[in-house]
Amino acid sequence: CKEIISHKFESWSKEDYVLIRLDRKVVGRAPLSVRQSGKISDGTKLVVIGHPTGLPTKVADGAWVRENSKAAYFSANLDTFGGNSGSAVFDAETGIVEGILVRGENDYVYAPGKNCRVPQVCTNTGCMGEEVTRITIVNKLSNL
Repeated sequence: CKEIISHKFESWSKEDYVLIRLDRKVVGRAPLSVRQSGKISDGTKLVVIGHPTGLPTKVADGAWVRENSKAAYFSANLDTFGGNSGSAVFDAETGIVEGILVRGENDYVYAPGKNCRVPQVCTNTGCMGEEVTRITIVNKLSNL
């Protein structure tokens, strides 16, 4: 990281992101396409790529936008865990980045009688879902 270009972490709006400038040029990789304006449609199919719970790269698809009324973020039924925070969330059909995974459900719960924690299982419409900061609110991103 060479510098922080833009950042927000506000509890009242739930805006949550950091945009950094790298300390060197990226070679051999094309930049990702990101939504430039407007907002994702309700029910849009999603995919997320990340490193949940310290695991190797995991690609999780089969999700969709569940709640889309907030200005700064939308909710989805993404299959993510701690460690996925900061992961890009893509429109599964276009490949365009729609947002950044920022928060969600408690990942693990105690298993009664087993004295251990197990992954919490939510239905596709149950629990609160995972929240994704809209890429369109990231200040200065469109100027790069």
